[in-house]
Amino acid sequence: MPQVSPSLESEPQDTTRLVLTIGATIAALYFGSEIFVPIALAILLSFVLAPGVRLLHAWHLGRVVPVLVMTLLAFIAIVALSGLITTQVKELATELPKYESTMMKKVEALRQITNGGTLQRVINFASNLSQTVDQNRKTAQASPETYGASGPQPMTVVVRQPEPTPLETLGRILAPLI
Repeated sequence: MPQVSPSLESEPQDTTRLVLTIGATIAALYFGSEIFVPIALAILLSFVLAPGVRLLHAWHLGRVVPVLVMTLLAFIAIVALSGLITTQVKELATELPKYESTMMKKVEALRQITNGGTLQRVINFASNLSQTVDQNRKTAQASPETYGASGPQPMTVVVRQPEPTPLETLGRILAPLI
């Protein structure tokens, strides 16, 4: 007996139920993000700390001491990393005027290059080349006698396969065997 599976086209109630379920899930995740984000971070932190806890537990320190030690080490690492980032941001803020003057010098150098320097010469060269090509094309179109009465003559092209390498020959021999 064939098995019948319901489709979304035949059951509009299933489609409505699916849309409502997806909408409710998205709303729950959006409004519950203040709760879910710390829980997700705690779960990730537990995966990071678990090997250290297991190692300390193997040294017969019980269960509470390894958890406290690893939590303390994680807290110290987070505080140290925060301090390092704060120091780097402060140094960047104090050196920002120096970076600003360097950036202004580079922008000014770029302006000089584009106003008559190398870049302008390249642009002029490309423009002149384009004009020359256009003039040659117009002259060739205006005088068809340069190609003969019937236009350009076709050229015969022969396509040849290169000699097979020893590895290709070996592959052709062994392919039916495999």
